[in-house]
Amino acid sequence: MINMTRFDFLKNISLPFIQNKNAMYCLFTQLIAVIIFAFLYWCAEQLMIKYNTEYSELINQKHTAETKETLMFNSFIYYLWFSFITQTTVGYAGVISPYGVPFDWISDHNIYIKYINIVQLISIFYIIAVFT
Repeated sequence: MINMTRFDFLKNISLPFIQNKNAMYCLFTQLIAVIIFAFLYWCAEQLMIKYNTEYSELINQKHTAETKETLMFNSFIYYLWFSFITQTTVGYAGVISPYGVPFDWISDHNIYIKYINIVQLISIFYIIAVFT
């Protein structure tokens, strides 16, 4: 069983549609997971841009230096959305990176994102199992 004292700051928060405190803790943990995984996706992409020449060339073909700088911030927002869609198990199809490079789940240029995605999918079940 999880130690609920870590969530003492939540005891004064009440949402009318959530009557069970464990459900509230579960929701809060899911939202924190969304933010953490969004950050991990963003970091993985920044590493791919820096160290993977194939991926960098694909981006350089599509964008100038000015647009790449703007997209660096927007990519975190994109990965926040991507993480939320994954965590809620809604699903997605035809995923394209914020830089316009398609994520084909077969190639190796986005292997870090694939691993993070698998861990995030497993975390969904783990978080639910902890709070039920």
